[in-house]
Amino acid sequence: MANKTTFKTGRGQAIALHVLAVPDVALGILGLTAAMASGWPAQIFRTAENTSALGLVFLVAMAQLIVRLPMLAVIMRWTWRLVSNAEKQGRLAVSARWAWVGYVVPVAAFWLPAHAVWTLNTRHSPLAAWQRVLIVAWWVSRLLSCTTGAFLILIVLMVQAAIAAGGYIDEDTSTTYGMTWIATLFIVGLVTRVLEAAVITLTHLRQPKPGEVVAAKVF
Repeated sequence: MANKTTFKTGRGQAIALHVLAVPDVALGILGLTAAMASGWPAQIFRTAENTSALGLVFLVAMAQLIVRLPMLAVIMRWTWRLVSNAEKQGRLAVSARWAWVGYVVPVAAFWLPAHAVWTLNTRHSPLAAWQRVLIVAWWVSRLLSCTTGAFLILIVLMVQAAIAAGGYIDEDTSTTYGMTWIATLFIVGLVTRVLEAAVITLTHLRQPKPGEVVAAKVF
């Protein structure tokens, strides 16, 4: 009897990521709407009318953090699953263990997961130019939406605010730039979700068909 290698497609994790992206996108749109209701992107002056909108923006930002925790766990599992499948067909430049651990290990998290996804997409055939741009754009936007990226954006805005205010930042200016920071993260998050959906779909399309190895199982 021929020796067949069973594998699981990871399609279940991909579907879960698409499903979890829905509330994340909805929260991003809600957050941007609340930010604009508070007066952003113009100068924000704290008033009784916009206090509730300001509060809603911060609540939405916190809700997004909660939603993204399971998303991180699922994308780690998805990457591990696809790299595990690929390892059954040949040696890769990244191991299945590092494919998922790389998402949370300091320094390595800046490039290792992207390297894993890139390897998955290039192991059989070269990527087209637009596909290379898609993966790079997704990873850059993802880095900007993570903790380090958010901190970097905050630093840039703080410097910009200090220069614009001549070194003195009053409460309204601080509120305006704080809102700009959060709104920017909402926008980056929306872009990341769209690009991520495209990258996940592309990556699955470029993997071996189930019939080429053996009937696959979801999860």
